Amino acid sequence: MRSRRLKRLLVVVASIVATALSAFAADTDFPYVKGEIIVRMSAGTTAQQAALFAASQGLQLQRPMRTPGFFLFRLPDPGVPNERALTQEKIDQLRQNSSVQLAMPNYLAEKFQTPNDPMFGPQTNRQWNLFQIGLPGASGAWAVHLGMAGVDVVDIDDMYFTGHLDWLDASNNTRLLPGWNPIDGTTNVDPDFPPTGTDFTHGTMTASVIVAGTNNGLDMAGVTWEGVKLFPIAVYVLSFANIYDSYQKIIDNNNLPGAIPYYALNMSYGAFNPDAPSPGFFNQMVAQGTIPVAASGNSRPFPAGFPASFPMVVSVGATQFASGTKGVPTSYSSPGSADGTRKVDLAAPSADTSAGVVSLAYTASGTGTTGGGGTSYACPTVVGAIALLASAGMPRGDIVDALKSTAVVGPGATKPNLDTGYGEIDVAAAMTFINPRIDPITPSIDNAEFSYQTVNFEFRMFKVRASGPAPTVTVRKQDLSHSFVLNPSNYTVTVDGSDPRIVHVKGKARLSEAGSFDEGDWEIVVEGTEQAPGSSIVTGSRKIRVVYVVVPSGQSMVSVGVSIGGTSSPPGGRKPDSVYPGAQIFRWVPTGTGSYASYNPAQPNTQPAGFTPLDAEIIRATQPGATVIETPQNGPFGIGLWITSNSPSVMNFEEGPEDGVLWYRIKLRPGWNQVGNPFPYPVDWGNCLIVKIPSMEMIPIPTAATQAIVRPQLFRYELGLGGLKSYTWQSAPSGQLVPWESHWVYAFQECWLHVPPIPGIVRGRNVDHPIRGGGWMTQMRVTSGAYSDTRNFFGMTANLNETFDRIAKPPATPDGLSAWFTGNDQMRFAQDLRELSPRREEWRMTVRPNEPNADVTLSWNEVVAPPSRLRMSLRDMATGQLITMQPNGTYTFRSDENMSPREFVLTSQPDAVGRLVVSGVRIGGGSRSGGAFTIQYNLSSDANVSIRILGNSGKAIAELENRGRSAGPNSVVWNGRTTDGVSVAPGVYMVEITAETASGERARTTTPITVTR
Repeated sequence: MRSRRLKRLLVVVASIVATALSAFAADTDFPYVKGEIIVRMSAGTTAQQAALFAASQGLQLQRPMRTPGFFLFRLPDPGVPNERALTQEKIDQLRQNSSVQLAMPNYLAEKFQTPNDPMFGPQTNRQWNLFQIGLPGASGAWAVHLGMAGVDVVDIDDMYFTGHLDWLDASNNTRLLPGWNPIDGTTNVDPDFPPTGTDFTHGTMTASVIVAGTNNGLDMAGVTWEGVKLFPIAVYVLSFANIYDSYQKIIDNNNLPGAIPYYALNMSYGAFNPDAPSPGFFNQMVAQGTIPVAASGNSRPFPAGFPASFPMVVSVGATQFASGTKGVPTSYSSPGSADGTRKVDLAAPSADTSAGVVSLAYTASGTGTTGGGGTSYACPTVVGAIALLASAGMPRGDIVDALKSTAVVGPGATKPNLDTGYGEIDVAAAMTFINPRIDPITPSIDNAEFSYQTVNFEFRMFKVRASGPAPTVTVRKQDLSHSFVLNPSNYTVTVDGSDPRIVHVKGKARLSEAGSFDEGDWEIVVEGTEQAPGSSIVTGSRKIRVVYVVVPSGQSMVSVGVSIGGTSSPPGGRKPDSVYPGAQIFRWVPTGTGSYASYNPAQPNTQPAGFTPLDAEIIRATQPGATVIETPQNGPFGIGLWITSNSPSVMNFEEGPEDGVLWYRIKLRPGWNQVGNPFPYPVDWGNCLIVKIPSMEMIPIPTAATQAIVRPQLFRYELGLGGLKSYTWQSAPSGQLVPWESHWVYAFQECWLHVPPIPGIVRGRNVDHPIRGGGWMTQMRVTSGAYSDTRNFFGMTANLNETFDRIAKPPATPDGLSAWFTGNDQMRFAQDLRELSPRREEWRMTVRPNEPNADVTLSWNEVVAPPSRLRMSLRDMATGQLITMQPNGTYTFRSDENMSPREFVLTSQPDAVGRLVVSGVRIGGGSRSGGAFTIQYNLSSDANVSIRILGNSGKAIAELENRGRSAGPNSVVWNGRTTDGVSVAPGVYMVEITAETASGERARTTTPITVTR
């Protein structure tokens, strides 16, 4: 049936097409949506910026597209009489703009559905095409495989009758996945969006060819019987803007965590002209494993269109029923071109004047079938064949080559040829190309790095015997210097429950059994015998790389995420000193007020700084819903330690991570907790959970932070710039538990930290902490010799959030060098931001030296610069010295014999209006008996103040002070004596007060003082 809503076939006047084959005069000579232009700008361009840019070009922003940087512009009035010329003018104008990477009309694609001669054969013979490509029968492709769950394909078309009963297989399982509609972003793919009353949809037809229910007693049979599912994308208007969004949706879905990429994409549409963006989308899909398949077109003798002619797309033409003769092109199927710019790769049967074929063009009632054909029908036939071959075990990269190798061309035709490419597909013959093979599953890639000697492996064997003889596993160095055959007790051989031709070999390979546990390149080789009738030897291998973890010299926070047992371990497992020989080992014990415990080699592993301390509570689950929780006995999973070593420590473990662990839980006590990563790979902090006590409710860490259960920050002791280590942190959901390291976590109350075995992507070191909501921030660094504490921040921010802006400081490192800000609650902070305001503000900072009589240097830099009229100063409370801090600078002091903490006051204040002023000088006290005088004065701003007593000659006879003073009232006492301690004679003297700010502004005043006896 021909729908009124379908676009006309891509058939144009011969003179116009002849012109098209050479060169078009304008972009708008191709079909496009009137007045609409696709524009590509930089990926960081926002919708607001694009709207402003469109307005500057006399256009409107229709909408941002799904791919970053792509936008759909339009004329303000697409209905103007000169729209075509105006659209071309705007495209030319945009292409001259340096901000535009691409400008093109929003082209329309054609749906290659109805042939030019839709005559069909008897109802009983309306699926002759399935016989012609070799599906039914004892030797047919269906005898090998009917379709497997997990093999999904995707179809971009107009709409889909999702309620039709023939989407169900014989077991009443639906063959359609929840779809997607790029126009409104919903899962609504049915024909009621946006039209109503139609009784045919092109998408229903193309999808039914692939996944219509087979052997279910209803209507037609699909190329795949069962298992395979189809993801429908409904593009009612086949404009390129909607199509590009659909391509990006496929790429995004393929990239979802744990997703199996779609095996093939069906595109039963096309356009005569190529477009620039499409190859980029298709290249991404191909890299993900998705095979793009497109119809060549129904415009014979004019050549195939696009996307079929792009080199990475499989172009499909249509062949006819010709009394059992294969490979004869239909009267309408578009061929390739002699210059190679247009192509056909494969062909599949479809309707022509000589035969009919059933397609699922559903009625409005949602039942029944009607007839259809065209390259639109041939294209999904090839997609269905791809799904069948994938289900049968053929690797993605081999499928198209297998179809080409076994395809059949028409009588007298060459292979390949312009009409049908490599020929009409023969799925039964392609099935024979699925050779016995052994494929590695785990490790997932070659040359994966491992930090331990025992490596888990899994191989998938296809058409290889499970027994008689059983497969063998060999572990060897790639240079063949060491090799051994793994004991069968170390692996299992299991026949797949859904396919008896598939066997899984799974186990552990311990390198030390080869007589070596050296770092370097190793290989795991599985060898088996082909199933009957053959008896050839089949092999598969996976290369691995062993690189042991090295903890550098100096001080580090460490953990172990593997079992510490093994054949060479003593009873009870290895102890910390065997892993970190010669190092000093400490552990923070969170009970009570918290303190460090040092490791004693003479004591058992259960000591506070051992691998299995009695005070630590760490549990694990190995079964879903397990009620019995096991305590790890063979490893320090979740235990965090400090080590200080004069030389690097190589962590060489015989065992790997524990098998079958579903999660670990680490008890957090009130206060600071030193937590180790229980796995040898990064675990995202955002994937961890908090388990409340006693309810055992599991909640995300940000939620637990709002409920005052934990702080959301995760701290590391990380190597930074200049080779210095310091605490860094990130707030959930950011941050990672880094393998082989331990971390600081602060808990307000007792709870459990739930750590799942979900590997994260390895991330780089933490970046500088951004300031939220506007304001300013300064970083304070403290260094002394080889030690440092560099990540300390203070400043002001708008919309202060105590949880994320005031970051508590973890315990000092065992070496002792530490700096912190002290709040009014005496809490120590690594970051102390205040609410943004113009008032004067003070921060109290403490520095604790780690060595006596050593230089300690404070340095600072502006992470976010303060306002230009804001003065920043640092005062050493031990000496009174006042230092300007803008913009950057340093200050060095000498620690004392007792390494006493040094106090500093950091001040920010707005510039005073007018000059520095010393005012309000008043003198009180004094007597004839030589009593003391009190000299009072006011400062308009912070300054270093010098106060002297001057004699009659103007020379100073006494110096009372020379130190930093705060703005406001101040005072000093004079005892009436000279600097040498001699009482001055009665008379009139002068009090000189000189003030100087950190920026160099000076003020001076003198006041008489009378001494009587």
